[in-house]
Amino acid sequence: VSEGHYKLTMPLLAMLYPMIALVTLLAGGYRRSGFGRRVIVAIAVAATIQVLLFLLRERVQVSPGQWPLMYIPHALGLIYIAALLRWLSRSRRRLWQAATP
Repeated sequence: VSEGHYKLTMPLLAMLYPMIALVTLLAGGYRRSGFGRRVIVAIAVAATIQVLLFLLRERVQVSPGQWPLMYIPHALGLIYIAALLRWLSRSRRRLWQAATP
């Protein structure tokens, strides 16, 4: 059971990781110092999701009835993306309203 759900979740991660990277890089403005901090944050979020998936996979192998737990890391990644997109839209909207007379 856990192996089947693990194989179903892996393609979802292939879509989730690039979205996490893109939203994290877009979350800040341009700085001369570069994007290093944002890249590290994106890698840390992706690594956390991957580790959580491995831990939950082990738990589901022991107790197959808990298979819905395999999808929690994906939900957390989507919540992270949605929160950053919402924050981005609010900050851009404030800039737009301040620029219009």
